[in-house]
Amino acid sequence: GRCGDRAHCYAGDDAAEAYAVAKAQILAHAHAYRAWDAAGRPGAGCGMALNSDYCLAFSSSSEDRAAAERCLEWQIPLFLDPLAYGRWPASIDAVVSERGEPAQWAWTDDELSLVVEGGAHDGAAHVFVNTYTTRYARAVPGDAAPNVSFEGDMRAEVSGTNFTDGRPIGTPSTNGWLFNYGAGARALLAWLDRRYPNRTFVITENGWGNATQPSLDAELRDLERCRFYRDYVSNVSAAAVLDGVDVAAYFAWSLLDNFEWADGYATRFGLVYVNYTSQRRIVKASGRYFRDHIASATDLADTLDLPSCDDYYANLPRTLDDDDGQQQWGPRRPSSVVSSER
Repeated sequence: GRCGDRAHCYAGDDAAEAYAVAKAQILAHAHAYRAWDAAGRPGAGCGMALNSDYCLAFSSSSEDRAAAERCLEWQIPLFLDPLAYGRWPASIDAVVSERGEPAQWAWTDDELSLVVEGGAHDGAAHVFVNTYTTRYARAVPGDAAPNVSFEGDMRAEVSGTNFTDGRPIGTPSTNGWLFNYGAGARALLAWLDRRYPNRTFVITENGWGNATQPSLDAELRDLERCRFYRDYVSNVSAAAVLDGVDVAAYFAWSLLDNFEWADGYATRFGLVYVNYTSQRRIVKASGRYFRDHIASATDLADTLDLPSCDDYYANLPRTLDDDDGQQQWGPRRPSSVVSSER
């Protein structure tokens, strides 16, 4: 790929190219949406799934709160504000316009007609959200040297660990970027609901990944993955039931262990273990919990106060590497909370 960091990419300038690519993606999506519309709108809908971590202000200072806001705006709003409102987020527009690049940054009347008029995102009814974690955000000091890059432009320092004492915001995964902080999912949905009112939200990806474990038993007794899903599903349900956010569905990432971007096969996200040599599948303990307490729910209110994973694991069979419980993993009647493989 291309980026501005020569330690990671042989070419590219993410201070300019990232914004040009964002606009090209929005226009491409608008054309695809119109083709879907002309074909009679097959399926259940058409939209783009957008990724966002939640950004938690490191302190109550106005500077850190503003930095957390920018941290959020540099994610989903970069793509969804043009579709919803026909304009870039003001914070991003100010940075890019001041720099004078890319030359095609400003929206033309024809582009706005394509993107906004008539809708280009499932009739603007749905917001599809991939979310995994939360990071602290604090303001970059005013006298700091400019970091002219996509992430540097937001003038916010972000980290999954406390800037003062180094403690993680939640239980850390082995991959370095993923932390279990379920409250962030509830806060993110509330923030998005305020920015895009009267929309229906779908969590299209959410899940826990960790490095391959030294034994099969350790792979199958994946307590932290269970805790992650318990925390996140409970908080998504709270956003819907207690905060009034319209949440239509939740999709876990992932049903199966699989090839994970730059991590390849070294990181596993699955509720079901996959032996990559034999292709045998074994439902992990987290998958059993998901089946018994989340996928079986018929209403989001049922998942507000999920049972303890620790208690559930204490009552598991001594051996999970057999067919006990495996045949029960299969299609069930539709529910408000579901799991799916991408």
